[in-house]
Amino acid sequence: MDLLGSVTSESEISEPLKFLYERCVSMSNYVDEQNKTILIKTKKIVSELPDYVANYFSARRSNTTAKTSLSYAYDIRNFYLWLQSSISDLKNTALKDISLASISRLTARDIEEYIYYLQTESDQINHAAGIERKLSALSAFFTYLYKQDLIPENPCVKVMKPKGVKDKRIIKMTPVEVRAFLNAIEHGHGSFSPHQEAYLAKTRVRDLAICTLLLGTGIRVSECVGLDIKDVDFKNNRIKVIRKGGKIQNVPISDEVANAIAEYLLERNKIKVDTDALFLSSKKTRISVGAIENLVNKYAEAVGTSYRITPHKLRKTYGTTLYEETGDIYLVASALGHENINTTKEHYAQQDERRLQEHRNTVKLR
Repeated sequence: MDLLGSVTSESEISEPLKFLYERCVSMSNYVDEQNKTILIKTKKIVSELPDYVANYFSARRSNTTAKTSLSYAYDIRNFYLWLQSSISDLKNTALKDISLASISRLTARDIEEYIYYLQTESDQINHAAGIERKLSALSAFFTYLYKQDLIPENPCVKVMKPKGVKDKRIIKMTPVEVRAFLNAIEHGHGSFSPHQEAYLAKTRVRDLAICTLLLGTGIRVSECVGLDIKDVDFKNNRIKVIRKGGKIQNVPISDEVANAIAEYLLERNKIKVDTDALFLSSKKTRISVGAIENLVNKYAEAVGTSYRITPHKLRKTYGTTLYEETGDIYLVASALGHENINTTKEHYAQQDERRLQEHRNTVKLR
């Protein structure tokens, strides 16, 4: 299978795009295969844009994940498409031929016009948070051009960026909801259609192992999907997880999680398939992120939770419970695979606020 599409040799690739090729050919495991697919999409998008854009992606490759690179590529191409359709001098210019001279003439007013386009005229009207993300990608790109002395100034600096209102509340499942959720899987408790009940009988052990693992470790759904059988270490009670950015971490598992996985493996080992994936789909291939999202939602609806339950909510439930039990934000950060402790603090700050409120009378003045 030619994962690089029409590219058959390194010599056929332009110099600015070689970094994408080099990253593609060095990857082997599941996570890397996913990154290959993402990088190929990124390569295709970047190839439509001028070489100085490709140089920008090459410069940031060492500290950017594949998914982030793809998002930035989409956002920057979207901006170039807007330039092509909105700037009179560029209307007959191919995207790849938009010169640095044209970019150098852009002002804060042009960026503001682009914001207005995103808010009102784009095919998909963007909310404040979406616009903020697109401008973040654009600002990083212009910052690079400015620092490389390729443009005289960064037009994004003078633009007032719309701020999205972010809901910092941690919506976690209560202990009662967790028990009801797991009982719905293990014992069929809940409101299921006859078709769901028939399917549940075939997938109960697998689904219980997946949801117990997510609730008991807080790993991301993508990390769960990427697990192979060999990644489960019962002797040391841990699993080997490939975190965001390719970092490998051994994550401890409780006896409850280990037992659920062990029971599932009794069934999994009877299935002869050409994959080492731990969790299989009904088609006997590696289960997908979408399939796990669907099964989590199915069981949540069956027990009638008042809010939507997603795999990420299971992750938050674990993180919040661990923090409530230990009060150790560094332990939570390590367990969740956060590279920056501020990420953990930002999400779990409200737990500190609640605890402070509970102890508001602890310090006596007189």
